[in-house]
Amino acid sequence: MRVISTFLPAILVGILTMLLPIPMVSANMRFLVSIRTRLDRLLNNDELSVIQYTYIVNNIASNELLDAEMKDHTTHIDVSWLSDAIADYFCDWLDQEEINGDMMEDTADLIRNLFKLGAAPSRPAEVPLSRNNGPAQATYTNTGVVNFFARINFSPPSGRTLYNGIWGFTKGSREYALQCNSIGLNVVDVTTTNLVLIQTIAMPGGTTWRDVATNGNYAYVAAQGGSNPVAWVVNLSELSGTSAQGSNSNPISASNIKNIGNQGWGHTMNVWNDLLFLNGAGGGTFGCRIFDLLPDPMSPKFITTSTGGECHDSYGQRIGQRDVLFSADGMMGQYRLLDISNIRNSNQIPKIGETNSVNGAYAHSNVVSDDGKTLFVFDEFNEFDIGVYDISDLSNPQLITTFQWSGEQSEGNSIVHNGMILGNYLIVAYYQAGLRVFDVSNTSNIQEVGKYETFRDPNGDGIFDNNSVRGDDGAWNVAKLQSGKILISDTVYGTFVVTLNGGTPPSPEPTPSPVGAPTITDPQCSTNQQVLKVKVKTDMDSNEIGFNIKRRNKKRQFKKNILKSGKLFEKNKVYTFFACVDNKSKCYRLKINDRGRNGIKDGFVQMFINNNKIYDNKFETGKQRVQKFGFCKNQNN
Repeated sequence: MRVISTFLPAILVGILTMLLPIPMVSANMRFLVSIRTRLDRLLNNDELSVIQYTYIVNNIASNELLDAEMKDHTTHIDVSWLSDAIADYFCDWLDQEEINGDMMEDTADLIRNLFKLGAAPSRPAEVPLSRNNGPAQATYTNTGVVNFFARINFSPPSGRTLYNGIWGFTKGSREYALQCNSIGLNVVDVTTTNLVLIQTIAMPGGTTWRDVATNGNYAYVAAQGGSNPVAWVVNLSELSGTSAQGSNSNPISASNIKNIGNQGWGHTMNVWNDLLFLNGAGGGTFGCRIFDLLPDPMSPKFITTSTGGECHDSYGQRIGQRDVLFSADGMMGQYRLLDISNIRNSNQIPKIGETNSVNGAYAHSNVVSDDGKTLFVFDEFNEFDIGVYDISDLSNPQLITTFQWSGEQSEGNSIVHNGMILGNYLIVAYYQAGLRVFDVSNTSNIQEVGKYETFRDPNGDGIFDNNSVRGDDGAWNVAKLQSGKILISDTVYGTFVVTLNGGTPPSPEPTPSPVGAPTITDPQCSTNQQVLKVKVKTDMDSNEIGFNIKRRNKKRQFKKNILKSGKLFEKNKVYTFFACVDNKSKCYRLKINDRGRNGIKDGFVQMFINNNKIYDNKFETGKQRVQKFGFCKNQNN
């Protein structure tokens, strides 16, 4: 709202500025974009009045502080900060604006975080997260549950270059790491311990930030920073699923690589439920752009932009009967839970709940336990590192604990970056502390159970090449493969592959899903079988729809059920089913029925074998669709 505010006398501010020492601060994600740019956005969105904005930029902060901006991934930019006296006056002024109703609480909290002013004096009941819970205990020896498999440093960084995002891709018997760096996307065969760089796809921009994720056979790559950082789609179908392809053999042809624009919308990105999320992280690209991948994977269909927060990173999961998007909102210091169940039909994205804003924290990323009951959040400003929330009630997340890596007090204060859930393990990229694995099966007693020193001891010989744990080099991100291998991207030392003792630990019992909901994970099929994936997009009358897939017997009758929808589908959902099939020697039949005899309006039925599409039917009219597939000649199979 635009209102007249109560101000500190400008002359007092000037006197205090001259008389008091000005501390210096090194740049971090606070300066991903300049403070002035963030204030401009608040002004343009009517979250600051012209008078409030003018007062801050003319009487509170210097131009040097307002315009400081991060260059590459470095913390070595020193700027003059607010003096203690100015900061105290500014904090009181913000508090009064909030009390008078002239500024929203979220806006005031963001400004406090930008200028490191501390918590709101008028809200003493809000206890900020802290490091009081301390480091996780570790009783393991050597690397604990982590086993080294292989590593490759195919493009050692120099100057401004580094390694960044990473993802895993499996085709048939071969496994690949999709490793991003400042140059572009690199495809590395990680099937054996002889890691081989298959192809480098050069892409502009992304000097510091480039990220990747897959949906079926398609990789989506986005970037931020540098010159012309745009997003790309890469069709991976030309990668081998059987024999190895040679070093720099470049199997992916130019026709399968496409620039899809969206300049600057790729600080991070995410793919889930056939949706693409390009995360802006604040400033010029604020919020999260959401695209539908179902109509055409090579040309994502724009749906909307979620602008309720910075969206530094996002994570999707179906919990109960809701599709939930978890947004880590950067400088806002909080994590929001958004309902995207109806995203393909409405641009409205209702907020389900949110964590309290943590002053001084940078809400970097978040992941959720398999059962949908626990949220793990990562803070890159080193206030608390990792926070754990009970989200049994999605509308009211409750803090359980905070913790850090085991060496936090004995070896040094390392910064956390990203993580992922693997059963009862939280797998974390902890910058210069490398890979850290935590057992989170008991959130009241979290234990560190394994590690790999990607930065301090990349050779694994027990001799530290680098002794420091403070800084933003080291383990950037982690990813997983269907086999259980874990991929680690280290900004300096490249791609690491490790495994865990005993494979993937068991997961907690998942939250019950609605009847007919999809299987979430691809099955682990035997060597003579293939992964069958069936996708069904329903319409508003889909309570009429049901389907099954059966295998033919020696009497040439389709009797053996391989997949079935069980009870009827819910309306207007995308369902995904998986099964193992012997597509080379057995015959199968898909049958889908519509009791209303009018097909699926705006829906479809698709089948894939090892992520290769074999059937695509819109089923727009009629009562039934039947499709045979596999080895369906006249032999007795």
